[in-house]
Amino acid sequence: MIDQNLFEKETFRIISRECVIMYVELALKSKKRDEQAERILNFMFDHTTCQDQFYCRGLLCFAIIEFRKIDQRGLKAEENLEQTLKAWGYIEKALEIIIRPENKSRYEFLIYNTAITTYQVLRPLNKPGWGQHFVAILEKISNLLEEKDDADFNLRIRYLSCLSNAYLDAEKKAEGLKFHDKLYDLTKKVKECSFQEVMIRNRIHIYKDNNGQLGAIKKDAETGPDPKNIKALCVIQQIKSGVIPENQIEKELTQVMASLSPAAVTLAEGGSGEGNEANVSKKLNKFDQDRMAEAGRMAIKYNLIALCEGACNVVSRSTQGSLRAKIWTEYNKAELTLKKTGKVIDPLTGMKLNLEQQQNEEFERRVEALKILERAMIANRRLADSDVIIEGCVLIWNTAIPLLKSSTRTHVYKPFTSASNMLEQIQANESKLRV
Repeated sequence: MIDQNLFEKETFRIISRECVIMYVELALKSKKRDEQAERILNFMFDHTTCQDQFYCRGLLCFAIIEFRKIDQRGLKAEENLEQTLKAWGYIEKALEIIIRPENKSRYEFLIYNTAITTYQVLRPLNKPGWGQHFVAILEKISNLLEEKDDADFNLRIRYLSCLSNAYLDAEKKAEGLKFHDKLYDLTKKVKECSFQEVMIRNRIHIYKDNNGQLGAIKKDAETGPDPKNIKALCVIQQIKSGVIPENQIEKELTQVMASLSPAAVTLAEGGSGEGNEANVSKKLNKFDQDRMAEAGRMAIKYNLIALCEGACNVVSRSTQGSLRAKIWTEYNKAELTLKKTGKVIDPLTGMKLNLEQQQNEEFERRVEALKILERAMIANRRLADSDVIIEGCVLIWNTAIPLLKSSTRTHVYKPFTSASNMLEQIQANESKLRV
């Protein structure tokens, strides 16, 4: 009815502007009616001058429409940035109306809507090289959320985190560290946020050259109860960030895995795998399983094959398993399939394999590894963790490179399709990987 009466002079006497805006918001949620929504908004803005809450909500809808044109038109680099800033222009205009003294108390609820829309618009460019362009925007929204003392604590922390990263990207390290310290203190004094682990990882990486801060992080992890085993996470992240020297990595990983489950080290040292290790592994909670699987990821990275196999065995035997740990373990199994020494002697004839036979055996192992990774991508649909998904997609690409020949390309079609679909689903910022 709205569309049919759109160009009638008496439209807003028949249908309220609230009804029009609600229709536009629903149309945008469908992601199939952007053109119709834009046409309705243009008509409404041409025939109204009242800058009330519906006017502001219309501006936010315009921002979403302009933002979606980036994908629709395939805009890249500078064109992407220009279109993003154009979308921000509508949000900024809405904010100017919302924070007017006469409106601030009435339209305070719209600050949250504005923050959500801004995050959605800026998120694809919230990465190194681009975040520096949004320092002023992020700081403005963050200050409004702090002033409002918004109930969505996770959103406030997320904005502080983005602001910290933007300052660091703009090479303003002092300001970036100040906001990072602020959000870290908030999560200690108020409550933990939903992405506490990610924040701790970022903190370790940012302060990787500061022994004092690293010591403070370790002390916080060791003080009080540690149900999520942050202590083990700190060690693993220090390995990832290059804090722990390479000649000490095996020792540190062995200690972490032994603290989680002695079975992993027993199996790594060539134990029989019988006894108490199965019982111990069954008692691992989901956080311990995550730490064990991630330790296995670090072990395979540094060619510590036995430790990686031990981690895989423990996680595989665990009951009530963590989905993230299971997926990481599948990644480990795929890499183990490639890195473990293949057959040199034919078991049937007892003769040494010739070069062609060895190449065929290596080809079969690579295809099998891709099948394992493809199954892991199916599980990633349920997990929906962007970092784990991107890690798997990189593994698929690296594993498939030798098969990108006309004679073997058919083996990479399904894994590539699964990976590209997952990258599209999470709207990954890694444009080169997606292309």
